[in-house]
Amino acid sequence: MEQEGFVMQLAEAFLKSNGPAALSSCLSRFGEDEDGTRSVYNALSVIENLLEMKPDISQGILQQPKLRQFLVNGVKKDRPHSSIKQYCAELLAMLAQNDDGCKKLILSDGGIDTILECIGDMRKRDPESEDERETILDLFNILCSAMFIDEAKTLLLKAEGIQLMLILLKRRKWLRSQCLKLIDFSINGRKDGCKIFIDAGGLGVVFSFLMKGT
Repeated sequence: MEQEGFVMQLAEAFLKSNGPAALSSCLSRFGEDEDGTRSVYNALSVIENLLEMKPDISQGILQQPKLRQFLVNGVKKDRPHSSIKQYCAELLAMLAQNDDGCKKLILSDGGIDTILECIGDMRKRDPESEDERETILDLFNILCSAMFIDEAKTLLLKAEGIQLMLILLKRRKWLRSQCLKLIDFSINGRKDGCKIFIDAGGLGVVFSFLMKGT
């Protein structure tokens, strides 16, 4: 208990001294060599540990523009899969689950497009590793968590997320449950979402699976 109290005091001191902002500034300065990658990983570990101890700081953490940009850019489609890309996806998923404000921040300023583009890359190929598979599932978790906010539903519909999910439903069996869940969450209570789903041929896609029993 004494050790836990000390760790909490250390975390609070770090927050009061504006530690997250300092970490955010450092992230973009690290190189992409082995030492730089290790430094980024350690910095992200500090953020993760803070969130686990004090989930209520989630929105404050994500309000650091440089950190938010780093995490979202970290999962871009054109970035090769790596431990850092996976860590960025994990942290974004954690933040999205912790706070409604975080959901809005993650998807704003093109975040929704970045996430959908990375997921959409699976239209043409399967994950190259189990780690990449976990990253894609984390991205789905971000979107599904965000669908409890109406603004997020609007962003997904405008970004043609429903149409992408229908394509993935037909091409990627391992993603079917995630696609169906996201479609369900995004059109629930939204007449415009239901219309988009129907106009995109969604009923035919879903009924074909029911007929096949898959």
